[in-house]
Amino acid sequence: MAQFTFAAQNTDNARHITVLVGNTSCPYQNMDGQYPTSYLGKNVVDRETGEIKDVSTVCIETEKFGGIWPHNLTRTKVMELFKDRALDANLVCHALSVAPESNRYTMELMNIFETPKFKASLNTEVFWRIRTMVDTAIGRYPVGFKCAELDIPVMIEDGLAVSTVTVGRTFGLSYNDLSQTKLAKFNRKVGKSNGHRKPWQNMVGLTDNTLETTKVVAWQAYNSRPDVLNKFEITTESVAALSGFILKRLKSQPIRSLDNFTDT
Repeated sequence: MAQFTFAAQNTDNARHITVLVGNTSCPYQNMDGQYPTSYLGKNVVDRETGEIKDVSTVCIETEKFGGIWPHNLTRTKVMELFKDRALDANLVCHALSVAPESNRYTMELMNIFETPKFKASLNTEVFWRIRTMVDTAIGRYPVGFKCAELDIPVMIEDGLAVSTVTVGRTFGLSYNDLSQTKLAKFNRKVGKSNGHRKPWQNMVGLTDNTLETTKVVAWQAYNSRPDVLNKFEITTESVAALSGFILKRLKSQPIRSLDNFTDT
């Protein structure tokens, strides 16, 4: 498995840089199968204010009729290099991981990452994204047709917890990041395996596009069990630790880019 940090200029705003965080091979970021799906953490940075404007998720799907389909990556030219090619989502991640290192982006963004404004805005964005996972009043945020980052929060002794897989896919963090670092303190390893996560798909009837109640109930029951492994505790301490780790992850390696190829 190789970790990578990738940057691209936004096409709709010259001030904004999209920074992607991902892994080439990890069960949290890559759903293998006949049509692989990959998840990347997305961070939109304002180069003038030094603030992070959005923390969200990019989903790249392999389509059954060939080619790939990216979700939440339309404001960059990254996918123009991969369209109309016989690729799958995993191959795109490998391509991003071996893109040329960009001295310009590395110097510019590393300086921004050290500023108090960036750290404060990152805390705010991470808190908001976590809230979308646990607060049903503001709704879920699906990414891609499989929506395998969706989860149902469960009650535990000290409050709430969500699937660690969901946290990993949302922020571009790997199994090792969440199980073998300081974040492991909040990753509950008590319980039993629930098997592979069931994505939000095949919920509709065979003759129309309406949801089938029995299928939805079965999916909710499967994903809302509190007695399974790998549940990430949601507390003030855990969210602060998560934000700190994401910052550390962003600063951990040179930043790669393909802007020189998309601008030609």
